[in-house]
Amino acid sequence: MDGKDGENSWIIRIADFGPGIKDADKKMIFERFHREEKKGVKGSGLGLAIAGKIMELHTRQDMGGG
Repeated sequence: MDGKDGENSWIIRIADFGPGIKDADKKMIFERFHREEKKGVKGSGLGLAIAGKIMELHTRQDMGGG
């Protein structure tokens, strides 16, 4: 993970060297508790949902929405 302060925004870059996500599953990755593969994977399925909500709120705030 890497972050950089832009003039009016932050640039965040995340690299992941895992097996990847199937195209058909990508539309669901920000849903709470959604995990396509549960076998051998720790966690509750909330990480990407939380990250997505944070980004949504910051984007809305930057656009003057709250």
